[in-house]
Formats: sequence, C-alpha cells, structure tokens
Amino acid sequence: MKIGGIRSSRARKAGILHGVVTIVAYTIGITWLFVDRIGIIDLGYLFILIWFQAVILGSYTTAVKLT
Repeated sequence: MKIGGIRSSRARKAGILHGVVTIVAYTIGITWLFVDRIGIIDLGYLFILIWFQAVILGSYTTAVKLT
C-alpha cells in the first residue's frame, strides 16, 4: 500500500494501523513456522485472526482513500 500518496489524515491513520497490524500478523506467521503453540495459544489460529483484521483494515483504508 502506498501511504505517501494519501492526503486525508483519516486515511493516513487507517493506513498506518493497517501496516502495523499486518506486521504483527506476519511476525506471528513466521513464528508459527517454528513453534506451533505458546502455552495454550495456537499460533496458526492467532495468525489467521490477526491477518484477517489486517485485510479488513486494508479494505477500509482503500474505501476511506477513495472518498
């Protein structure tokens, strides 16, 4: 996603949030390659949940940018 071209502050904030959530999701995904669980937390399930939130935030960011 191109954050530099966004003029709206609301779209910029949504884009930054999308980027942060995406980085967190992929960090969990990479950890999941090596470790299946941390305690009772299933990293595969956690990755899917957070990754989906990143996708939804990306869609929201695009919608805000276009309005």
